[in-house]
Amino acid sequence: MTQSGLKTAIWAVNPFEFDSIPDPASFQQIKTYLGGSFENLWPVFVCGPAHLENWKENENVKKTRQFMSHLGLRELEMVPFDSDKQKDLADELLSFAVSKKADLLLMTSRGHSRLAKFFLGSFAEEMLAIATV
Repeated sequence: MTQSGLKTAIWAVNPFEFDSIPDPASFQQIKTYLGGSFENLWPVFVCGPAHLENWKENENVKKTRQFMSHLGLRELEMVPFDSDKQKDLADELLSFAVSKKADLLLMTSRGHSRLAKFFLGSFAEEMLAIATV
């Protein structure tokens, strides 16, 4: 166990939104919390049917994966799921985190306006409502 008490972290990535990726300094802080290594940081993308086909060919996904490689993070793991509903994807992400015995779930948020949240919802808010990690 590290000094902070954290052993494993899941980073919930939306690789299609490269602009919402945290800066490298944030990752260095995460690395410190995890004992100086990214060995127990799992970048994961829970992917509904709308993004399953050719997702690695998207330019933002390529930039995200290149950024992760540059930092020395493990390869982005895509968890396919048969629904695009945020609640279902959040449940699947939580199941993945539990399966990895994660102590921490890292997420970014674009900060939608209230109107956008009404129509689109907020994945981060959904996770906060259900997360046990």
